[in-house]
Amino acid sequence: SHYNKLRSKIRPHEEQLFTAKIAQIEALLKQGKNSLTWKSLETDDFIEEATSLILEDCFKKLQAVQAAQAQIEAKVEHWHEYLCQSLFTSDEPCFIEDWIVKQKEVSEGYGV
Repeated sequence: SHYNKLRSKIRPHEEQLFTAKIAQIEALLKQGKNSLTWKSLETDDFIEEATSLILEDCFKKLQAVQAAQAQIEAKVEHWHEYLCQSLFTSDEPCFIEDWIVKQKEVSEGYGV
């Protein structure tokens, strides 16, 4: 189901961001489970509402959060590699002033 797929894609560190939405989805699913039957006239509306809440709302937000996180991780990795290669690969000592200069260069390169 879409709900189970959504739950499996949320990483532990993202749980708090989606607690309210997950509670909203679970309340809706519980309401449907307790009040709908195959003969209910509201079945189509319920399915449409649940699908919209899960896929259009929560799943899209999760994808946006994970895409932003991937971009941040890529920038941090690049920053880390640049600083490590430029500061720690020479045989000469590295002073804090050198670190600060390199950090400013990297920050300016990312518009920070």
